[in-house]
Amino acid sequence: MFNTRLYGKSLKPQFPSPKFHSPFSHLHKHASGKSPTTSPADKFVQDEAQGLQYPETSFKSASFPLEKSAVLTNVQISHPWREWVSLMKELLKRGYFDAIGNPFARNGELGSKEANLIRTACLNFARDHRQLIRYLSRESILVIAGTGCPSTDRKVVNSGKRLRAYVGSNEDNVCSSCILRGDCDRAYLKASEDEGVRTVDVVRLLLTYGLAPAVNSLENNPCLNKKIEESVRILLKEMVDMISAEERDFKPIMDIGDASERNQIQAPTKQNNWICPKCDSINLIRNFKCFNCDSLSRERLSKIAEEMEHLPLKKGDWICDK
Repeated sequence: MFNTRLYGKSLKPQFPSPKFHSPFSHLHKHASGKSPTTSPADKFVQDEAQGLQYPETSFKSASFPLEKSAVLTNVQISHPWREWVSLMKELLKRGYFDAIGNPFARNGELGSKEANLIRTACLNFARDHRQLIRYLSRESILVIAGTGCPSTDRKVVNSGKRLRAYVGSNEDNVCSSCILRGDCDRAYLKASEDEGVRTVDVVRLLLTYGLAPAVNSLENNPCLNKKIEESVRILLKEMVDMISAEERDFKPIMDIGDASERNQIQAPTKQNNWICPKCDSINLIRNFKCFNCDSLSRERLSKIAEEMEHLPLKKGDWICDK
């Protein structure tokens, strides 16, 4: 559990973390099988990570060993959550650190530079797996987003707002109880109606909590509680469980017997919101095009046309025979 009394103190003399040296392969390719190239999206993510300097802080941590691989490379990952370590292992295995550098090579110590490498790899992974949010626990998302934003970082705040809209949490109530509202320039503003929630929104919040042992990424002290920690770890475990399985054979995390319960847990917040068949982004009911890839929803267009056929004509209206 987070311990606020540990912040601001030096960790080394008080909590020496055990070090585990384990081999891990750096020769794995990216999950797509292709060498990563510098695309505009990648450049955006890299630019986002630049210049974020955090003062070093202390956090009670434990280390977990990595499994052995064919290629002997020493890797150290120190973190109080085994689920976080497992996620880092999966990202290493799938080559998400190959192009940007290994943040765990410096004796297991993490600074702002290493944190930015982790942030970049996680965001790249989230953009490659936009559909994962459909299988993550909505209850856990509600907990981590409904308590308030963990920091005033603009992108974290915007992601928090999209997640609250996704799970149906009242934005005004959340902002009114958030201790950061006086320093937040987007307090009480709701997520734009044309914005769809994405896996990257969940990952931004998970990063804020997960990097807290290494950098001062948390500004909202009330977020340091057991319930939020448990929800963060649940979401991390769900992500690891799904990406460890066959990526094209996703199955829901929970066994839901009732169809209405299944819709309540996995469907978008508002009834009749639709999921793009091309990129799996969640779109609002009023949109005919996907906000992410501009694909038309033929099902939505057909439904609108069907509804229009049953509307009574007003005086002067006429129907085209074609």
